[in-house]
Amino acid sequence: MQVKGIIYREGEPKSRFKRLTNEIHGNTSTIKQTLYSHGIGHTALYPFPNHCYLYHFSYLSKSKIMVKLELRPSEPSEDNDAVNASLAGLYNTKTTASKTLSNFGNLGSTVRHNHIRNGLIPFYDRLINKMSDKYSLDDKPISVRKPLKLESWVTKAPIPIPLAGAIYKPGHLDNDIDIERLCPREGDSTKLLVLITSAIHHRAARMAIRQTWMHYGSRRDVGMAFVLGHGKDNKQNKALDSEDFMYRDLIRGNFVDSYNNLTLKTMSLLEWVHHHCRRAKYILKTDDDMFVNIPKLLSFLDTHKANRTIYGRRADFWKPVRNKWSKYYISSDQYVENVFPTFTTGPAYILTGDIVGELLVCSLSTPFLKLEDVFITGIVAESLAIKRVNVREIANVRIVLEACRIRDKITVHMVSPNEQFDVWMKLLDNSIKCYKGKRSN
Repeated sequence: MQVKGIIYREGEPKSRFKRLTNEIHGNTSTIKQTLYSHGIGHTALYPFPNHCYLYHFSYLSKSKIMVKLELRPSEPSEDNDAVNASLAGLYNTKTTASKTLSNFGNLGSTVRHNHIRNGLIPFYDRLINKMSDKYSLDDKPISVRKPLKLESWVTKAPIPIPLAGAIYKPGHLDNDIDIERLCPREGDSTKLLVLITSAIHHRAARMAIRQTWMHYGSRRDVGMAFVLGHGKDNKQNKALDSEDFMYRDLIRGNFVDSYNNLTLKTMSLLEWVHHHCRRAKYILKTDDDMFVNIPKLLSFLDTHKANRTIYGRRADFWKPVRNKWSKYYISSDQYVENVFPTFTTGPAYILTGDIVGELLVCSLSTPFLKLEDVFITGIVAESLAIKRVNVREIANVRIVLEACRIRDKITVHMVSPNEQFDVWMKLLDNSIKCYKGKRSN
């Protein structure tokens, strides 16, 4: 199998690419050396029957690169029988993302980083198979509407930031969660799926939610569950096992539950929704220190019928925190730009159901960032041209816990377990009448 390619560098206007090299051809070894000489690293790949387009970013020039590779059958040489045989398999079979990644995963990489790409292959294979009924790689390639701004995560040295898919371990604990109650028939009748990200030691917060606003999960069109990882010791995991056996509402992913793994937690949430509740109309991602006014939220959804949208408290022109002592610290190596893309803040945001699969797939091939709201609703959503709409009633801040203020909001942040009961009672207390601009007891 011979590979022929042309390298282009993005020019002006953005829709055009300037030819960077003359036509290159040969086997994958010679192609690899040529690409690496231009500092080309990680790949976002768009396959077609006899050729493929690879979008790269250059470590040296910090610019986007496009490579068109054409696959041509030839007699394999003794030096690269394995590589050519692998390419021949790609050429003669239906192209899938997993095969393409496995065959071209080493292009422009060093040996010590091969494991980064190899780690993506098993999950892509399963993921694409499950998505084949909705997203066809031959008829409608999964792609981004805008070029990924991958140069924003590039350091001056030719060392790649790991892709999130290289870190993320797919799958969930095979536990006793009641899927038929949570999301019957893959969400065919589910209007709202509420998934609450929680920490292992926040059992009191989960219990308070179960005894208050999680009551609305008994509705046939509303599903609610908690999303967690696993503990670092058997004692923590056994405690989760007991809690899960009793309530059957814990979705548990394959990652260590910690603050720095919040991005992996949200990716696990997206994976679970895609596999078990892909027909749900709306998904609310929220935290376990939030109070959610479900009646207000359902009324909001009744009046908003948009597609490909994220609703929440929109953050425009927010800057990375460069203070090394802050838990929000992001170094210039991790993110070189001075301003984040527009995103919705993490305590609560609403996804329309039609974007879950796209967010998951695109996140796997995006350089990892520990700030899950910036990563998912900012960087990934921006690359997919997903709208982010500000909603005044989503108060991802602490407010005065008065009945009329609570009823005016969809979410309230920083609510302790004990306060959940107080806020719940104020929401339900019919003796308190609220009017515009004033309150009457």
